[in-house]
Amino acid sequence: MVRVLILSGFLGSGKTSLILRLGKHFAERLGKRSVIVVNEIGEVGVDGDYLRKLGMNSYEITDGCICCTLRRDLESTLSEVISTFSPDYVLIEPTGIAFPSAIRKVVKKFGLDALVIGVADAKRFLKLYGEAREFIERQLREVEVVAVNKVDEVKSRAELGVLVEMIRQISPNAKIVFTSAKTGEGFDEILKSLDHNVGFEARDDLGDSTREAGASWYSSSFLIKLKKPVAAVGLRNLIVELMEELRDLSGDIQHYKMLLSSQNGVLKLGLTGKDESVSLDGSLAGWVAEAKLNVLLIDKTLNPEQLEKTFINLLNRKSEEFGFEFECASHEHGEKEHEEVDN
Repeated sequence: MVRVLILSGFLGSGKTSLILRLGKHFAERLGKRSVIVVNEIGEVGVDGDYLRKLGMNSYEITDGCICCTLRRDLESTLSEVISTFSPDYVLIEPTGIAFPSAIRKVVKKFGLDALVIGVADAKRFLKLYGEAREFIERQLREVEVVAVNKVDEVKSRAELGVLVEMIRQISPNAKIVFTSAKTGEGFDEILKSLDHNVGFEARDDLGDSTREAGASWYSSSFLIKLKKPVAAVGLRNLIVELMEELRDLSGDIQHYKMLLSSQNGVLKLGLTGKDESVSLDGSLAGWVAEAKLNVLLIDKTLNPEQLEKTFINLLNRKSEEFGFEFECASHEHGEKEHEEVDN
């Protein structure tokens, strides 16, 4: 029987890092085959490409949300994954604005149950809860396990205690575990939680999560050609600077992420707030003459045109300073919605 795990959670909570740990554990420790299904709201993928570069079996569904507009895409992808790979585990990473109940409803069509793990960012939870209370409460009510992630970034254990009490009030039957997908802290507790019973039914009044989230996004893919090969560390520093300057010009950051890849490695960059530092995963080595840059910017106050203009202006300036040319391979953006949703 195929085990299906859905890792939900708000934008930037660390779902991809946790899924990567799970996939590696299943393969290296248990000898089990797993396939990861990643959903990106933009047309250009970041997380799916990153996982593939690291050797994981990964399918990507882009340009919408699998809990509402792309449910049929999820059905066809699951059918292909199960028939092609006969996996022991299917790990589903929806967008950060998805409702897991809707995804479970699709999984049930295959005669399967799905355990839902809600990933919460320990450092940003209180801030996000204050900004999007109803949205986050609905996400947490639809999980069996809450993985309070990034505990290594929280200075006060008392703050974690406050988080636990809040989560218990929202989702009293959920199992709560502390973890850090980055350091591996608490990962054994995550593994133990996989035996937790499936505890909620898929809802029929699913709504449209992209409308309820009220965010805009811009996604694009670029080919970067350097006038002469440069050390990978120099290119890495350039993209970090680009992300930092973008942060200073941003509106209300929900999640900005980029994927820089070349024949010498892959580097994923993330940003979850104006007061946050740029996170780095992966590595680049050697010398680089050509690279691909995938970009996804999700913001609550800047509209898609503003996001695009801000990013392109910065990229143009950096190309002049650093000496490279770039061409856009693909781009797409989406407007935030403010319509009421009937539930």
